[in-house]
Amino acid sequence: MRTVLYILGALVLLPIAAIATIVLGMRYDVRPILDAVRRFNRAVTNPLAVGDAEKEDSTRTVVRHVGRKSGKAYQTPVDAFETGSDTLIVALPYGPGTDWVRNITAAGGADVLRHGREFAVSAPRVVATADVVDRLPASLRRTLRLFNVEHCLELRLA
Repeated sequence: MRTVLYILGALVLLPIAAIATIVLGMRYDVRPILDAVRRFNRAVTNPLAVGDAEKEDSTRTVVRHVGRKSGKAYQTPVDAFETGSDTLIVALPYGPGTDWVRNITAAGGADVLRHGREFAVSAPRVVATADVVDRLPASLRRTLRLFNVEHCLELRLA
C-alpha cells in the first residue's frame, strides 16, 4: 500500500516540479531552461499555433518575416494585443535578441496573420514592458510579472 502512495505522490509532484522549473527558469533567465522551452515550442506548439492563427476567432498572431542572412521566409507565432486602432504589442518572453525580432527590426516591418487576415506592420520598436503594461489586459499583466518579461515589441499596423 505504501508503494502505491509513493507512486501516486510522484505522479502528482513531478508535473508540479516541471512547471515550477519552467516558470522559475524563464523568470530568472536560466539559459538551459529557456533553450529547452524554445526548442519544445519550435517543434510542438508553434506548428499548431500557425494553423490556429488562420481562424477568424483565434487570439494567435503569426509574424511572417525573412531571415537577415539566409533570406529564408519564416513564420513565428506570437500573442499580440491591440492597444489602439493602429498598434500591436507583443510580449518578448525570450528577450529582444531573438532572431525573429532582429529580422523584423532590420527589415523595418513584416506581415502578420491575425484573426484569419493578413496585415502589414511597420516601425518595430522594442519597448520596456513597464512603459506599455497599462495598455495591456490585466490577465496578461499578471503573466508578464510571473515570467519577469522585461521587453515588448510595439508594431504599427500599416
